[in-house]
Amino acid sequence: MKRIQIIYEVLKKQGIKGLTTKDVASLTSFSRNNVSSDLNELVRMGKARKEMGKPVYYFPKEEKKTLPKEVGFDLFLIENPSLSKAIEQAKAAVLYPPNGMNTLLLGETGTGKSMFAEMLFSFGKEMKRFTQNEQLISFNCADYSHNPQMLLAQLFGVKKNAFTGANEDRKGLIELADQGVLFLDEVHRLPPEGQEMLFTFMDKGTFRRLGETENERSSQVMIVAATTENPTATLLETFVRRMPMVIKLPNLKSRQLEERFALIKYFINQESAKLKEPITVSVNSLRAFLSYECKHNIGELKSDVQLACAKAYAEYLSNHAKKIQISALDLSEKVNAGLLLEVQHRKLWNKIIGINQRYFEFSGDATHYLEEPIDQQDIYELIDHKKIELTHLGISGKKLEENLNKEIHLYFEEYMNQTKKNANQRYIEKLVDQRIIASVERMIQYAESQLETVFGNRIFYGLALHLEKAVSRVKKNHYYENQLFENTEKSYPREYQVSCDCIRLFNQEFEIELPISEANYLTLFFAYGNHTKKQVQEEVRVFVVTHGESTATSIVNTVNQLLGEEYGIGFDVPLSEKPQDSLLRIKAYIQTHQIKAPILFMVDMGSLNTFGNEISKTFGIDTQTIQLVSTLHVLEAVRKSMLGYPLQTVYKETLAVNLLIEEEIQEHSKKNSVKFAIVTICTTGEGTAKILKNILKTEVRFDEEMLEVIAINLIDKEDIYSRLASLSKTYEIICIVSPFHLAFQYPHFDLVEVIEKSKIQEIQQLVDLAETYGKLGKTLAGQLKYVDSEEVVIDVKKLITALTIQFSIESNLNVLIGFAFHLACMIDREFGGEKGTEFLDKEFFMRKHADEIQLIQEALRSIEYKYQIKISEDEVCYMVSFFINTH
Repeated sequence: MKRIQIIYEVLKKQGIKGLTTKDVASLTSFSRNNVSSDLNELVRMGKARKEMGKPVYYFPKEEKKTLPKEVGFDLFLIENPSLSKAIEQAKAAVLYPPNGMNTLLLGETGTGKSMFAEMLFSFGKEMKRFTQNEQLISFNCADYSHNPQMLLAQLFGVKKNAFTGANEDRKGLIELADQGVLFLDEVHRLPPEGQEMLFTFMDKGTFRRLGETENERSSQVMIVAATTENPTATLLETFVRRMPMVIKLPNLKSRQLEERFALIKYFINQESAKLKEPITVSVNSLRAFLSYECKHNIGELKSDVQLACAKAYAEYLSNHAKKIQISALDLSEKVNAGLLLEVQHRKLWNKIIGINQRYFEFSGDATHYLEEPIDQQDIYELIDHKKIELTHLGISGKKLEENLNKEIHLYFEEYMNQTKKNANQRYIEKLVDQRIIASVERMIQYAESQLETVFGNRIFYGLALHLEKAVSRVKKNHYYENQLFENTEKSYPREYQVSCDCIRLFNQEFEIELPISEANYLTLFFAYGNHTKKQVQEEVRVFVVTHGESTATSIVNTVNQLLGEEYGIGFDVPLSEKPQDSLLRIKAYIQTHQIKAPILFMVDMGSLNTFGNEISKTFGIDTQTIQLVSTLHVLEAVRKSMLGYPLQTVYKETLAVNLLIEEEIQEHSKKNSVKFAIVTICTTGEGTAKILKNILKTEVRFDEEMLEVIAINLIDKEDIYSRLASLSKTYEIICIVSPFHLAFQYPHFDLVEVIEKSKIQEIQQLVDLAETYGKLGKTLAGQLKYVDSEEVVIDVKKLITALTIQFSIESNLNVLIGFAFHLACMIDREFGGEKGTEFLDKEFFMRKHADEIQLIQEALRSIEYKYQIKISEDEVCYMVSFFINTH
């Protein structure tokens, strides 16, 4: 094995964290000079990459997996539900015996007819209808629409000397496509005589090459034709009759925004696979692609995505950019116009892309968003985007300048408040040129000496990233010469003078012409960096408080290990301990550690929900409480707190994690029609479990299409908890019948209770309730105007279940379903901005039932956040009244 190959293998085996030249020399016993030469050669070959610094680190560069040219129909359908009918038709056409069914695709220009034909053929390969050697042959009928002889030659082939220039026998497309698919695009451009040429072949599967009179040939070809025109007006009736399967593809405008996002991701991943490099795209760019007007549908969208990728790649190749990155400023004016539709599309954008993401990285076979807070939208892009937005609203002149100035100051203030205090130095080194980092360090030292202050890491990271982008924009002639800082010099004279000195020194060092107006930006960095030292609030603390001997501390320890910092605090509350004693322990901890920062309480149930208010009253500390505890939620809360986000943001982002999980579950439920299940468990084999199953099927009334009784035993090797967890992915478990109690959240009934039939009525009530909820969504579909009935029923069911536990009540089926109706209609009404009925003597009622009001309001917060509504106090009073009266 050659030396360079040995070095490459070492790099692959041990290079996860990066290796220096010295490390590789030590591991291989080669001289450092030879190792250095070979490492740099591997970089040039594209097999390794290096990160500049002292010392330089080398990493193996994995080869990108290229995207397949075709995507399986089932996979494609997940993100393109509007094509459900078309895909089912295509499947039927491909699998129709013996050789498939000739198919006509209808759709406007650019609706993806060619791509659909490719996926149809790919599906045929997956189903073994076509072998790997068989082909999809594409032919554009417009190319020979005015030359029937050449058209005939292209389709059926040519016999030698059939006409002048036919010097040899040549196969036609029909012959080349034997056993495969012939795709005829723009078939309406095929003249009548051309259509007639295909009749015999489509009817009998036989043909002759042009110039042949005796030899009859055969070919088994599935014909797929496509047209943008009305087939009855542009094609012969006899031709259309021979295309029994007609599939209509919708235009891009009529398809869901989620589907358009899936297409955008697919196209960018295709380009990434071609370039064998990841492509980073700003969220604003994705928003623009999602919303701009595509008159020519998917074809135009694909072309515009390719153009943006090509421009970004050109910048990358010319060394003006360190990576292939697309921002809104790089897009055409036509695409950028999509950003003006923010008002109409904001809610959909947030659902599809998310609220806090800044960049997405596309790597050929996967998509990730980059969420490091320091790599946020830069000041230049913010100014340009805000200017477009304000101009669209009719704001100009002095008013425009005032608004932009305000945005700039808010940017710096928020940046200083939210930047991670202990950001990773090596992460910065990946983004910023080493010379700029060194220059920024000198700038800060100079500023500290002149301004007689000490700046933290916030200033260092902020300036480094800002100047990296400023240099990049000057090189690309994208620099934004801002004229809005008329008061900066007057407001911060010392900081401004220092900033001017820094810019002059920077220009000399880099032989570049950053305009002196850049000093305004530096001035604000220095001013707000100094300003926030005194006024920035301490980072939010996260207190996890749960019942049990070790639940809270176990979750917190796991999260702290994952994040590498002892940040979250866990308080275990034994069931034998009084709530007052638990609260005293937490108060003592706050006093001992002199905590004055805001606190997010994450609790499980009961009186623990009131601890946050008690702490606020005692210490004057801002608190928020989330009655929700899991490792995932605590991880999100602690992570956001460590990044310096304010309390309200941490609170909302943690709740949002729950909503994302719920949305996934709900989408899964809607797509897969999840059935209900009663699970019977026995330790003596499946015989006893089946007897239980037969008893339940005899004694309990249920709809077999909605509910199933499942018998399992403990003799199997698989752990019972794993089996139940696996079942819960397919079924909604109503209850468990077993001879022993399991630590699961489902209602449990003893084996004897079922055999003696003493608990059959309770099981019947659970079944009736589950089935009624299952049908409620369809019942409400015609009643609700604004929200999805199936989705809101899932939310209402969860809310009612939680509240009945909180209020310790057992209501009959009619009462609970009636209340579910009320809640669903109330959410729909609030979402639509319609007013409800006023509650009589509201003020008196709220004072009398203050604790219950607070409990209901806490329970409703996830509903309010998800549907972006504010449920009125009148509605809360009605809900409290219901539970009090029911109790």
